[in-house]
Amino acid sequence: MKLFAIPAEYTSPKCSGCGVIGKKSLSTHTDKCNCGCELQRYTNVAINILNLGIARMGHIEMNKN
Repeated sequence: MKLFAIPAEYTSPKCSGCGVIGKKSLSTHTDKCNCGCELQRYTNVAINILNLGIARMGHIEMNKN
């Protein structure tokens, strides 16, 4: 198992469906994007952090050779 530190900056305003960054207030608890993606704020953040980790792991795996 590998452990990666993923910075959480900019993971909240980014839509996990399409990647568009939109301004949201801290009182907004449901993210609704024009692409049709509608998620609870922290679910959206979790998906964004997961995707960053997967992308980072793939980058490291590709550089092993």
